[in-house]
Amino acid sequence: MGVVWNILCSIYHWVFEWQTLVGALLALGAAWWTIRVMRRQMKAEADRHDEATRRKRMAARAQMPDALSELGTYVRGCAERLTGRVETLPAEPTPAITALKQVIEFINDGAAARSFELVSWYQVFRARMSHDIPHQERAEFADRLYDVALMQAYINSLYEYARNEENEVDTSKPSKEEMENALKNAFDLIHMVQNEPLYEGVKATIKRRHKH
Repeated sequence: MGVVWNILCSIYHWVFEWQTLVGALLALGAAWWTIRVMRRQMKAEADRHDEATRRKRMAARAQMPDALSELGTYVRGCAERLTGRVETLPAEPTPAITALKQVIEFINDGAAARSFELVSWYQVFRARMSHDIPHQERAEFADRLYDVALMQAYINSLYEYARNEENEVDTSKPSKEEMENALKNAFDLIHMVQNEPLYEGVKATIKRRHKH
């Protein structure tokens, strides 16, 4: 019993003499534990934020194919109006433009930049299409066909990203080949072959403005 008492007295005296150090160590341990808990909470919050952002990006991307398809239909309708195949302009693709404006916040930088470029060009394109259609023999006619091709080229550049086939979008100026393909997409290759003189001006414009 005396041995135990002596041990307890020794511990008491040690704690009494070193209470400042013991207190500091306890405070340090508590601080370390608090920091550890806070880091876990911050990581969990960061993980939740990343997951929410990922889901928003997926949801935004999922809207793009339908929006681009609607825009493509509008562009082809404008092409038909310019070439005299129909007498009225197509309905404005307001839902598609609204969707693209909304997804810009969540998609990758390149896709966002090209989507913004597409939406901005649409505003110009729509304003020009609302004016009288220029006669096919006037220089303005070729410029208007070029506007259609450029609009289609912007749409084409986003399709692979929208369909989750690519993770990046090339935001460089459309190449000559891309513009020529866009022209065929918008105006229909068969119509172009059957009315070749109608497209000579826009082909020359593309060749002049897009060297590569």
